Amino acid sequence: MTDRAPAPALTPSQELAQKVTHVFQEQTLIRPADQQRLHTGLTGGTLSAEDWIALAENALAAEQSGERR
Repeated sequence: MTDRAPAPALTPSQELAQKVTHVFQEQTLIRPADQQRLHTGLTGGTLSAEDWIALAENALAAEQSGERR
């Protein structure tokens, strides 16, 4: 028996954000540096069109510079 309390359950928004962020990272659609930004924005429902554009531009720039591979 352990003295630790069980981890709190994720909300549906948190669970979905976690899954989406993981897939985007796995498919190299976002930079590792942008993972938390995406997760936080998805969970809070605060990502704007400009945020999505910035994430895409960051990923493309990283790919072109060879940063992610």
